[in-house]
Amino acid sequence: MKNITKKIGALLCIVGGLNLYAGDCQIITSPLDVKEMRFGYSNWNAMTIPIVTTKDFKYTSFVDAYSEFDTSTRKYIKETVCKKQKWDGVTNYKIEWQETDKKYNFIATFDTFANK
Repeated sequence: MKNITKKIGALLCIVGGLNLYAGDCQIITSPLDVKEMRFGYSNWNAMTIPIVTTKDFKYTSFVDAYSEFDTSTRKYIKETVCKKQKWDGVTNYKIEWQETDKKYNFIATFDTFANK
């Protein structure tokens, strides 16, 4: 019983730590809530991903390309906006895309905010 209690306690510490980190940098798709948040600035991030690479002719599906861009942008927001610039997160997070015959073009727009 004592061993189970230790494992549950350790799991709660890990989950609590993850929730604390997740709360440090909020990425929200909804508009800015002026009652709860103070607007910082608007920004964007873009990336082009080839559908077929010229080196090894590897095909990249739209879903994989979208996921790669979203992951990259969220990492950028957490590192730059939240850690370096000390904002609480972003709102109006939106990804738009365009597909040509050779590449996917992605752009993410967002507004930074600080909690009041």
